[in-house]
Parts: sequence; structure tokens; C-alpha cells
Amino acid sequence: MPTPPSSGAQTAPLVDAGFAVLRTPLLAIDDFFDWSRRTREAVSADSAAGSADPAAPLDVMRGIVDQPAFREAIRVASVALSDEIDAWLTGSRRIDADRLLYSLVRYFARATYRCTPFGLFAGCSTVDVADRTQLRLGARAEYTRKTRIGMDHLAELSRVLGTDADCRRRVPLRTNTSAALLGGRLHYVETRYSGRVRNYELTAADPTPEILDALARARNGASFRELAEPLLAEGYADDEVEGFIAELLDAQLLVPELDPIVSGGDPGAAMAESLEAAACAPLVSAALRDVCARLRDIDAGGVGGLPDYGAAVAPLRQLQVPVDEAKILQVDLYKPAASASIGRMVVEDAVAAAELLPRIIPTYDPLAAFAARFEARYETREVPLLEALDDEVGIGMPSASADDGVMRRVTEARNRREGVLSELRCRAAYARAMEVELTDEDVERLRSSDARTVPDALAFFGAIVAASSEAVDRGEYQLVVNHVSGTSGARLLGRFAHLDEDLEGRVRAYLAAEEALRPDAVFAEIIHLPQGRVGNVIARPVLRAHELSYLGRGGAAAECQIDLADLRVSVRRGRVRLRSARLGRDVHPRLSTAHNYHGDHELPVYRFLCMLQDHMQQTTTYWTWGAQGTASFLPRVTRGRLVLSSATWNLSPRDAKQLAEAGSRSDHHAVQAWRAERGIPRFALVSDADNRLPVDFENPVSAVMFARLLKGRQSATVIESLLEPGAFCAQGPEGSFTNEVIIPLVRSALPDPGERTSAAHVPAAAGAGARPAVRAHPPGSEWLYAKLYCGRGSAEQVLRDIVAPLVWKARSELAVHGWFFLRYADPEFHIRLRFRADPRAVPRLFELVGAAAGPAIASGRLARLVFDTYLPEVERYGGPETIGVAEGVFAVDSDAALTLAAGAGGASLLRETPRDLIVLAGIDRLFADAGLSVEGRIALLERAIGQVPSATRHARSMEFRQCRPLVMRVLAADAGDAAARAVEAFLAGRSAAMRPLLTRLRELEAAGALQTPLEDVLLSLSHMWVNRTLADGVNAEPILYDRLHRAYRSIVGRARSASRA
Repeated sequence: MPTPPSSGAQTAPLVDAGFAVLRTPLLAIDDFFDWSRRTREAVSADSAAGSADPAAPLDVMRGIVDQPAFREAIRVASVALSDEIDAWLTGSRRIDADRLLYSLVRYFARATYRCTPFGLFAGCSTVDVADRTQLRLGARAEYTRKTRIGMDHLAELSRVLGTDADCRRRVPLRTNTSAALLGGRLHYVETRYSGRVRNYELTAADPTPEILDALARARNGASFRELAEPLLAEGYADDEVEGFIAELLDAQLLVPELDPIVSGGDPGAAMAESLEAAACAPLVSAALRDVCARLRDIDAGGVGGLPDYGAAVAPLRQLQVPVDEAKILQVDLYKPAASASIGRMVVEDAVAAAELLPRIIPTYDPLAAFAARFEARYETREVPLLEALDDEVGIGMPSASADDGVMRRVTEARNRREGVLSELRCRAAYARAMEVELTDEDVERLRSSDARTVPDALAFFGAIVAASSEAVDRGEYQLVVNHVSGTSGARLLGRFAHLDEDLEGRVRAYLAAEEALRPDAVFAEIIHLPQGRVGNVIARPVLRAHELSYLGRGGAAAECQIDLADLRVSVRRGRVRLRSARLGRDVHPRLSTAHNYHGDHELPVYRFLCMLQDHMQQTTTYWTWGAQGTASFLPRVTRGRLVLSSATWNLSPRDAKQLAEAGSRSDHHAVQAWRAERGIPRFALVSDADNRLPVDFENPVSAVMFARLLKGRQSATVIESLLEPGAFCAQGPEGSFTNEVIIPLVRSALPDPGERTSAAHVPAAAGAGARPAVRAHPPGSEWLYAKLYCGRGSAEQVLRDIVAPLVWKARSELAVHGWFFLRYADPEFHIRLRFRADPRAVPRLFELVGAAAGPAIASGRLARLVFDTYLPEVERYGGPETIGVAEGVFAVDSDAALTLAAGAGGASLLRETPRDLIVLAGIDRLFADAGLSVEGRIALLERAIGQVPSATRHARSMEFRQCRPLVMRVLAADAGDAAARAVEAFLAGRSAAMRPLLTRLRELEAAGALQTPLEDVLLSLSHMWVNRTLADGVNAEPILYDRLHRAYRSIVGRARSASRA
């Protein structure tokens, strides 16, 4: 897995991908202002209460409803409301005019303001990035649309077909992608249905040789006959074989390939093609083909043709699955904009937002809790992913809040931020201002001390507010930031890529640019269908070469599908690494669609794969007021042309209740009075669930609509719109449009060579051809593993008084082939002690350890003694060929560390030398004994140090100035310095024993036997040296690396100066 860039390296700049996506509503915002004016004129305000007869505003609304495009958008969104409109226009039955009016007003407000795609209510356009901004849309007659059978219906159809005996015999059968043999049982996810709602249940089954053979054969798909033939050849009867395969299908260990595809073309057409290829369910495939053809005809007619959707889906009514009119179709809108572009000035501001927000918004790593629990259980072992995530045999998928340390750091960061946010609010209040602008000092104070790296690829999402495109080019605009999202920047693009070939090609090229930054890794699209209807928003074209299918059906070629059973997971220094055993490469999962996967109701494996995108990176970020967010008023927050947060008014329960009561009696005067008291502008937005609707408070109908939305609520939010008449730069023949822009961004290059995935250094055959390693040494085997629980502060005494005599006695009495110790906490602190000996000598070793620990337990110096199973960290130290070499290094370092702890080594001067200086010199000698040049050591330490906050860098720089002379003398083994001589003499014996082992590591690297880069192995060995020699190695290690790094740079600098002299 990649490591953070060095503290000294400059992060490569983010650049645009050459295009952006513009999203605009169906109708022009001019229509909203015009409707508002005409409604005010039509509505009589003579009554004291200000209530209005709905007849007059409905007459105004009739002209809008008569627009075919709006009328069709209503039909697609709500069949019930469309029928109500028909009844009103034709007078065929009595309607509730008041309810109809306000339903129409809400839909109309959405159609003129909200840019989020929803049926035909909004659409997207592809625009170039150019020198100048020109947001010009084509005419409505040029709009295109794609209509498909809804995934909810297709999913239900596939479920019904999957129970049909004939289909089961004809369609390909595949092993359940969640199935894994764990702890001697088959663990997998079974799908249960409540109506059309999918419920997932973790299930286990006892395997038999026949079951395992069938699942192995069906791993890449197999026919019923291919599964039956081996059993028939063994003498099983036909009915036994059929019953056996049927049982596997009923249990869902085998599944028929009938689910609608999540990636690829039209899912309805794809299902028809699958059925035809299997010569199965001809009536169903014919109906699907017929409906798809009718929908293509509808799409060819453009927008506003008022087609007969009921007739289009009529063939589906002849099948077993009932047609739900509200969910049967999925419609998406595309607006061509051939000459549209976004200027580079806007892109530069978007990049500034993408670089600013991650620095000032504290977030937590969603996999930090998993990483901590994994390391506690497996240390650095590599284990099958499905095993690690299994609740019974693995560690499961802990929630982020399960890691107290992570949540504590996030809480501390947020608490530090609260004071600054409070000051910002007060600054605006004292100035009686609607806006507060962030200064450089504000940004520095808001900076998160543990900000993670920004992803290689992400997207800016916001809106451009300007009077015209020309005004944008003059810099007279504001860029309203919604959020910055990644990884990658295609999360908001994948769903709509099918609408336009050019857009699809650009999205693919953008993802390829992200992948090119890490060419040695495999980027794989996550394929999963959580619920049938969710498929409407997660279906997308095949965007990447590889896919990870988990309870979902992808469209990539079979050889490009990565089986979850092939995935291995490991954690090193808190970083989670996912690897394909078959490909011998790191795997980077990606989800190029905007599905919210964070909920605990989602399956753990799916959540893990998705969260791995966000691991150790600052991904989706947006301005948040934190605890200040409930204040009655929050000012607009700006930074230059960026609007990070719009002015906001939070309504109290009392406000909501009073306004809702005013709405129920159509009292717009009461609403107006409330608005005036709060200082809310005439045009504003009201949050309606995830929707934002525009409100004109001077329009009685719009004001009452706002008030009625508050019915039953305890709170609500009003947000300034920043959109006044004449402030719209997106234009079309129909008028001005509100806008949202999605600007994909990508790194121009990797921040640092050290960030390249370590897979580049792993020979393709290393994982497959190496001899198997012994993964577990239980008590009684050649390795004895004891845990001595003690206080952290008393560890040195335990090493000196208990461990040192024990080691001497074991070596003198028994054939001990190796030993080592380390300090650990799980979470209780203890010393882990491991001896390797002839198994026949192990019983005596047990006695020696017990005898050494017994008195200390009795006196309270030790809390307890525990014997455990030693699980070697094979992959961490290079693989099966090198773990023995690493254990040899452990022994050499343990001997040296024990010498220090026991106060031995002869000279009192060594005892008087600061321990951290001796340890620092030991790190240097390790690197030197391994053959690293000074330049190589600098590069290695830069990888280890990673990104460091500026305040920490400054503090470390000051510390180094004080200790620099002594550090430089010790590194130079200055014969004139007594401390340097003592350190050199102590480390000479260590180096004599260490060099042959490190030379062997070099030889194995040259032979291609290392499964982990040698540099990573050396860092692990260095880490363990610090662990063994310092009581607080965790905190000391980065400081020691920093001092060494500075010293090495000084040495190189001096050498260069001398060569020039």
C-alpha cells in the first residue's frame, strides 16, 4: 500500500481532467420569478388573515402545467399527482384544489431551482475546461433522455425466475460470491425477502466433498450439466443429483446468473440477452425486448412528448411480477451543450477549495478501528479478507466509534475548532454582518493537526454565482462550495455516464489517469446490489478493467473479475493493505457512484471495500459549524471568491409550530412578520429532507408553501440562496438557469516516489511459488511463547531481573536455537518472550519460565504469566524464505537490548550516555549494515516520517539544534568523543552478528524471494529495535527518524560543499 509523502516533499498539484459536468434544472429560474410575480398579482390580499382562494393561483399554475416538458416530468415522478392534474384539467372528478396547488408549487419550485437529477426534473451536460467560461445550454428540443425498466422490477423478476426449475437447469450457475470455508464450515450471506425488500443474513453450512467440488466448479460459472456430470460419473442417480443441486440453489450456496447487471448496458436488455442465451423463459425475454424497444421509441421523441408510459410497459403486466407504477421506470435527462466551457480561473478556485477544506475540517479514518483490532489479533500477518471480516472466526467489521483513540483524537480536534468557530460567529454579530471571511490566521487556527492526505483523484462540487459568463471571466463571481468528494472524483459521474458516449469516454479517461499514478496496483470497481431500487442510482457502464463482485453482477469480462476469496488483507503501521493472491498485486477498490455505504445495515464486506477508498485519506469534506451548528443564525463563511457556507437560520420547535399553524390557515402575513423579525432575505431556500426548495417570501403562495412544509417538524433550516434575479450565468434559449458544477481533479504526478505501491517490488511468482511457511506455533511446538504482564514503567527491571537470568539459564542448560522479546499492549502492557528450542526441551523451558516468573507474580512485580501461540509475521518480514533471517535479527537486537537494560557492557560511560542517542546510532548501523547509502537512508526515512504538521516540524527543528553536535559526533564515530567511542564499541558486536543476516536478506532480494520490499523490511526491523530498547518507543520512533533524517541531510550537504570547494 502507498505510504504518506515525506514531510519535506511538496505534494504534486491537482489539475483538472479537461472537462466538467454542469447540472441544471429542467426549467429556467426566470420561470420561477415570472410565476411569483403573476401569482402576487392574481392573489387577493384583502382578507385580514391574508388567506387566499386557491382558484386564482391555480389559474396561474395552469399555464405552467400546460408546458409539455413540466407535465411529463410530473408524470415520471408521480403517477398519482399526474392523475390528479388530469382530473383537474378535464373536470372528470372533484379534487382538493388547495392540496393540488401546493403539490404543484413544490414540484414547480424544484423544476426551476434544484439541479440534482431526478427523472426529468434536472439534467447534466458535459462542458470543456477552457480559458474562458461559457455556460450556454442547447434548446430544450435538443435534450436527450434514457428510459429503462426500473431495477426494483428487474430484481424481483430475477428472484421469481430463480425459483423456476427450468431456468435453473438452463442458466449458468455461480458460487455465492460471499461464500468462504472458515473454521471448517461454509460461511456465506443468504438473501431473504420481505416483499421486495432484501434482508441479508449471515449463514453457515457444513461442507461435504461434493459441496466443495460443486462450489469450486461454479466459481467462474458452470451449467447444471457441468455440475451434474462428475456426480453421475461417481454413480449417483439422476434424481439424487438434481435434488443435490436444487438444495445448493435453495440454500443460495449456488445462485443462478439472473440478477440485473450493476455495470454494463441497459439492465433490462441485458437480462433479456441472458435469458435468450440460455434458451430460458422466452415469454419473459420477449416482453423485456418489447418494452426496451418501446422505451427507445419514447426516448427518440425527446422531452415533452407526453408519451403513454402505461402502454410502453404493458407487456410486463403479462408476467408473474406485478408492475408497481411508481417504480417501474427509471428516467435520466441529458442536456447537450456543445459550446459550453468552464474557465481556468474557476478551476483554480475549485482546486483551492479542494486543498483548503481537508486542512481545516477534522474527520476520522473509517478503518482505524478495524486496523487497530486487526493488528491486535494478527499483528502484520496477511489473512484472507473474508476470514478477517467474519464475526465468528475473524475480527468482524467494527464501527469507527469502536476505536476510543480515534474518536478521542477527532473529539479533541473538533473541540479545538469550536473556539475558533465561536469567534467567527461573534465577529459577524459584532459587525452586524451576514458574512465572515476567513483570514490566513483563521485558516491556521482551524488547521487539523492530524489531517490525512488528499486523494490522488477527487471532485469539486458547487455552484457558480455570477451575472453572466463574461462576469465570471472578469472574476466577478462567487463559487459556492457544496463539498469536495473522493476517492475518486467519479462518484457523482458514474451513474450518468451512460447518457452520452462522450461523457462516458471522458470519465473512463479520467479514471485511467488516476490509475496511471499507481501503475503497479489493480483498481477494481465494486459491484454490489444492496436493494433492487438502489440499483437505479448505482448502475453504470463498465468503467474500469477490473471488478470486485460481491452479491452483485458486473459486466466486466470473467477474467477481469476478482474473486473475494482471492483477496488477502494485512495491516502495517496502521495502514490496511488489500492484495490479490492470484495477481500478486495490491488491489484498490473503487465505487464510481454516489451510494451511501456507511450505514450499519449495509453488509460488512461491502462497507469495508468502500471504506478502503477513504482509508488514511481526507475524502468527502465540507464546511461544518460543529456544535455551533444549532445556533439561531450562522453567517456566510467566505475565503476569497469561495463561499464555504451560506448564511443559515435554524428554526426552533416554537418557530416551526407557529409557522406550521400559519400555513394551515394560509396566513402569509404571519410568515412575513416572522421573516422580517429574523432578517431573512426575500428569496431563500428551505430544506425539505434532502431537498432544497426556493421560497419567495413576498409571494403569498410561496410563503404558505414554506410554512406548510414545517407541519409536524421540531426544527427546520432556512438558507440564503445567493440567487437574485439577474445573478445567473448559465443561459439557454428558455432563459437563465441555476447551476451546479462537478469538476473532476487528479494529481499531475505522485507526491513522492515512496508513495508508489510496494507491489512493484514483489515478483509476480513470489506469493505463488514460495515454500509454505509455518503460520502457527502453539505451546508444545519448537517455539515457546510467554507473556509477562507488568507495568510499563517496570519493564526495564523485569528485563534485567527476570528475563536476563532466564535467557542465560535457558541457553546454558538447553539447546536454544533462538530467542527474542518485544514490548506490547493488548491493551494491557506486557513483555512477549519467545524461545526456539528442540521440542524435547520445551517441557523444561516451561519449567524455567514458570520458575522465573513465579516469585515475581507472588510479589506483585508481575501481574500474570500467559503462554500463547506464536504467529510469525511472515509477510511483514519478506515471506517464508526470510522469516528465519528476521528472527535471527530479532535475537541479535534482543541480546543488545538486554545488555542495555541490565546495565552491562562494561564502561560506565555507556550507561551515562542518553539511551535515545544509543538507539539512534543503532538505527543508523542497521541501515549501514544493510548496505544503504546515506542517500538511500534519507529516502527510506522520508517514507517513514510521512506528512508532519508545520508546528511539529518547527518543534523538532528546535530540538535538533540542541542535540545536533552530539548526534553528529556519534554518527561519525568520533574517536575524540568519549560517548561516541562507547556507543561505537557497544554497537560493533551487534554489527558483527547482524551483517551476515542482512547480507542474506540482500541475496534473497536479488533472487526474487522477498514478498515485501527490502526497504519495508528494514523499517520493520528498525521499528522493533526501538521497541526493544526504549520504554516509550511509539512516541520516540518518529522523533529519532526525524533527527537521523536531518543529520543525513547535513552530511550530504557538507559532502557536496566539500566537492565544490
